[in-house]
Amino acid sequence: MMFRAGALVFVIIARPTTGSKITCKAGDLTCEVDSNAFMQVHHKKGKCPGGDASQCTLCSTATQCLCNPTWAVACTAPGSKDACTSAGGAWCTDIPTPTPGPPAPPIPSGALMGEWSTCYPSVCPGSEPYPDSSIKICFTGSGTFQANEESCARATSFNYLSIGGGPGFIPPTADEIKSLKGYDGISLDIESYAALDVDAIQVSLQAAKDAGLKTHFTCAHTGYGLTRDFVMAVLKLPTLDYVSPQLYTTTPCIQATESAGITWADWKTALDSDGATAQLLPGVPEGDFQSYASYDDITNTFCSSKFGKPCPGVMVWPTTGTCTGVDRVWP
Repeated sequence: MMFRAGALVFVIIARPTTGSKITCKAGDLTCEVDSNAFMQVHHKKGKCPGGDASQCTLCSTATQCLCNPTWAVACTAPGSKDACTSAGGAWCTDIPTPTPGPPAPPIPSGALMGEWSTCYPSVCPGSEPYPDSSIKICFTGSGTFQANEESCARATSFNYLSIGGGPGFIPPTADEIKSLKGYDGISLDIESYAALDVDAIQVSLQAAKDAGLKTHFTCAHTGYGLTRDFVMAVLKLPTLDYVSPQLYTTTPCIQATESAGITWADWKTALDSDGATAQLLPGVPEGDFQSYASYDDITNTFCSSKFGKPCPGVMVWPTTGTCTGVDRVWP
């Protein structure tokens, strides 16, 4: 059998296990060890002519591995120690379990919390990334008011209707906004908008305010699909209650990057301009919220450093899986 561990390729020759020897070849190193000791990480009982026995390694010392006693399969990580020992194997490494860091401070009771919950043809509503949110946005990804209203009518837990989130965004008309029932607000999720018509956005927002609704605008943190001038113009509108730069892409990892197209300084300039009314609620992925980036990290440390003052809350986007750290950019 041949498999790789780090930069070395190992060839394992398994012989009958009772009182036998097993040979492990790693490059020009050869280790002979008793079969009962072979499942140790380092073959310290073996003979490795021409090299250090510690170089003849089966499993990575940085991970725990499940070792099959017959070596029918290579070590895998992570594995189950109970499964290994119950099968007659020996645990490759016995690395102490890392001490978990202190838990994230609790979210203040007065925090302004929001969440997106998906509403797709198969399931509506989807999972709630932060069930205690006061802002619950129904997200379908459709670009038209009618499609979103019809789809989100299947659930009663939402209090904000999202329009947009994908291609084909069309600003809702004043008449459409006036017809909306059972909601506290609207959210314009603009990520692709060919017209880039700020006046049309203002008409939608003004109609919402006239109807007694709250207003929310969100876009990619880099302004992807839009222009700097358009994003800044929307941020300056006097009819906006909340704005959320999305600090994520397609993974559960938080990403606080900016782009040359629109920087955090641009966001700050627009939000600090005369007449601007929007409060900033960073959009964060469920996978990294509180488990990696705490509420305080986001609203105080991040917001204060980028926008000159703390943010009153956050919006949480539903994700699945765990962030491996590869796509994480924080702070």
